[in-house]
Amino acid sequence: MLTVMQNNKINKTYAVALGGVIAALSAALMLFSAVFPLAEFVLPASAGILLIAAVYEVGEGWALLIYAAVGLLSFLLPSNKDSAVYYILFLGFYPVLKSYLERIKNIILKWAVKLIIFNASSAASVFVLVKLLGITDDMFKYGYLFAALLLNLTFVVYDLAVSRLIVLYNFRLRKFIRRR
Repeated sequence: MLTVMQNNKINKTYAVALGGVIAALSAALMLFSAVFPLAEFVLPASAGILLIAAVYEVGEGWALLIYAAVGLLSFLLPSNKDSAVYYILFLGFYPVLKSYLERIKNIILKWAVKLIIFNASSAASVFVLVKLLGITDDMFKYGYLFAALLLNLTFVVYDLAVSRLIVLYNFRLRKFIRRR
């Protein structure tokens, strides 16, 4: 029979091991963004989606630690800096934050909060990319309103896809990751 101290050590060991695997996979995806620049949104989104497993298996706190580690590695390693900014300012933390946002019962309030967070993150991303990193804002050549509309529509599709992936994880994939 395990004592409480041994059980706690096993849980921390499991959390560190799972966190290391998820962080390594996420960092690898971020590194691929330097090789495949056309996937500058897909790869950081995929890296963030891996945090779903961390949220369900070891909790939001560990998932945020993994997010921070991958975000730091994204800037230190030779990855696409656009992708690193997208990961750090939205795509990395959103799957963790989504676990809290889904607890809001009022659907209109829930979507309002989601859209406010997304638009604030998007504005911060544009500011960092254009003003701090000096990257051109080609996305806005057709107008800010059109770009904002397109980005918000893309976010809604992304949010729905993440919701479906969470269901897939819980009912199909979790049994392969869950500790025995």
